[in-house]
Amino acid sequence: MSQLHGDEGLSEGTEGEVPGARCGGARGGLPSWPVAAHGAFGPGLRYRGRGDPGGFRGGCGHGGGRSDSGDGDRGRSSPLHRPGMPLAPGEASPGPGYHPEPPGGRPHRPGSRVDPPLHPAMRGDPLPRRSPEPLVVVAGAHLGYDLREVPLGGGAAVMRALVRRWSQQEAFPLVVLGAGPGDTWEGLEYHPIPWYLPEGQRITDFSVRAYARFSLQFGRGVLDFLRDLARRVPPQETVVIHNDISEAADFAAVAKLGYRQVAIFHVDVLDYVANIYLHGRIGAPSLARMWRYLGRFGRFFPLVIRLILEKQERCARHCDLLVVPSREMADLLRREYPWLGPHRVRAVPWGALIEGVPQEEVEREKGLLVRDYLLDGSRPVLLSLSRISPEKGQDLLLRALRLWDRREKRPLLAFICGEPAFMHGRSYMRRLLALSKGLRHVEVHFPGYVTGARKQAFFELADLYVFPSRHESYGLTLMEAMGAGLPVLTTTHRSAGELVREGWGRIVPPTPEGIYRGLRELLGEDLASMGEAARRFAATRPFEAAADELARLIRSLVAGA
Repeated sequence: MSQLHGDEGLSEGTEGEVPGARCGGARGGLPSWPVAAHGAFGPGLRYRGRGDPGGFRGGCGHGGGRSDSGDGDRGRSSPLHRPGMPLAPGEASPGPGYHPEPPGGRPHRPGSRVDPPLHPAMRGDPLPRRSPEPLVVVAGAHLGYDLREVPLGGGAAVMRALVRRWSQQEAFPLVVLGAGPGDTWEGLEYHPIPWYLPEGQRITDFSVRAYARFSLQFGRGVLDFLRDLARRVPPQETVVIHNDISEAADFAAVAKLGYRQVAIFHVDVLDYVANIYLHGRIGAPSLARMWRYLGRFGRFFPLVIRLILEKQERCARHCDLLVVPSREMADLLRREYPWLGPHRVRAVPWGALIEGVPQEEVEREKGLLVRDYLLDGSRPVLLSLSRISPEKGQDLLLRALRLWDRREKRPLLAFICGEPAFMHGRSYMRRLLALSKGLRHVEVHFPGYVTGARKQAFFELADLYVFPSRHESYGLTLMEAMGAGLPVLTTTHRSAGELVREGWGRIVPPTPEGIYRGLRELLGEDLASMGEAARRFAATRPFEAAADELARLIRSLVAGA
C-alpha cells in the first residue's frame, strides 16, 4: 500500500497539482463555472455548460470518443487546467476521453488564471444579497453515472433520488458535482470534477491504492470549485452536502471558506473497518480514540489509513450536520466523537425507495424469467440483491443453502443478483461460484446486476427476500423488497431492529447456521400474508418523507446562522 507524504497529504487547503489528475471529460469541453446566485436561476434546474446541453459523452477516466472538432483529433491539454477549474475563455478543450500525461511543469495556483465568464445576473453584483433559500451544492464521487449501467451502491441511489425530489419540489437552487460524465443529470446544473488515473478503469474496478488516489483527486477538485464559487456567492448562504466522507473535500478548508456543511453517512467507515477487517476485536470508538493520539504522526501513515481515520475525524469536527440512516448509527457516532451533540447528528431513515416501472415492462420480464429458469411454482424462490462484495455476506447465504441441501433435502431455488464491484469483488465472486457447486436439492443462479423492470420482475416472482450482510448501515433493497410485498430474512445490522418485525420477517445472526434456521422457520409460514404486512409497513415510510425532512434540516442551517 502506497504511502504519500508532503504535498500529497490531507492538510488543510492543500494546493498544487495532483499528479496525473488532469482529464478532459465533457463533450464540447468542460462546463462553465457555476454562478448559481440566489435568484439568478430559478429553482428549476438546468445544464449550464459549453457545447451540447444534452449531456456529456466520454469522461474523466470513464469513456472515449472523438473530438468535437469532427476531424478525429483528440484535442489538447491546457497548461492552466487542473481539477475543478474551467477553461479560460478562448482556450481549446480536451476531447472526450482524453487522458494527458501528468504535468511536469510548475503547478498552477488559483488566482493566476483568467476568470470564467460570469452569469448575466451576477456581472453587476458578484456577491448577491441574502436570499430566503440557501444555494445547495451536492458533491459526490459516485454521482454523474447511469446507475442502470454502473453498480455504485445505495449511496449514489439515495443522493440521486434526493436531488430528483428536491428538484421536483423546487426546494432550493441546486448545483451537483460528480465524477461521472453526467448523462443521467440532463436538466440539472451538473459539473463533472475532472480526474485522471493511468489504470483507465471505471471506479468500481479500482484497486485499494487506485481508489485512494481517485478519492484524493476528487476531493481536491471539489475544493477548487468551492474556492472559486466563494468569490461569487456568499458562502454563509450556501450549504455543501458531502455524499461521501473519504472522497470529500477537505472539511476544515471548506469550513474556513465560510460554507455550512452537511455530511451524509451512508457508511461509518470506522465501524466498517472494525467489523470487517478487525472482526470486532477493536470497536469503532476505540479506533477513533487511537487516532486522536496517533493523528499527530498522520503524515507517516499510508494514504488509505488517513482517508479512513483522518477524514472522518475532520468531518466530525467541521461539519455542521451529520446525517445517518438509523438511531443506532447516530449513537455510535456520538461514542466515537463525544463532542457531537444531538443537534449535530440526526437520524433520517431513508424509507422505501421505490423505482417506478411500467407494469407492462415488468410482465414482459417476468415471462422471460419464467421461461429461462423454468419457474413453475413447485419450489420456493429466494432472492438476494446487492453488489457482490464480502461485506454483503452472499457466502453466508450459500453456506446456509448447503446446510439446507444436506439436512432438509427439499427443493429450493435461489437468485443471488449483483455484480462484483470495488476492491475485492472479483475474487469474492470466484469463492461464491465454488460454494454454489455440488448442491443436489438447491439450485443457485447469479443473474448479474439487475435494475428497472427486470428487478421488479424478480421481486414479483420471489417468495422470500434474504439480506445476509455482515455490515450494513440501512438496507435500501431490504425496504424495496418489503415495498414490493416480500417477507424478509435479514442478519443483524444497524437498522434491522427499526425495519423488521416478526409479522413480516426475522432477524438472525450473520452466520450460516443462523440464516439456515431463519429459512427453515420462515418457509413454514404463510409468506403471502407476511408479504402484505411488509408492504403495509413500507408504505408508512416513503422515501419522499425522508427527503423533505432533510430539506427542512438544510434550510434550518442557513436560517439559524
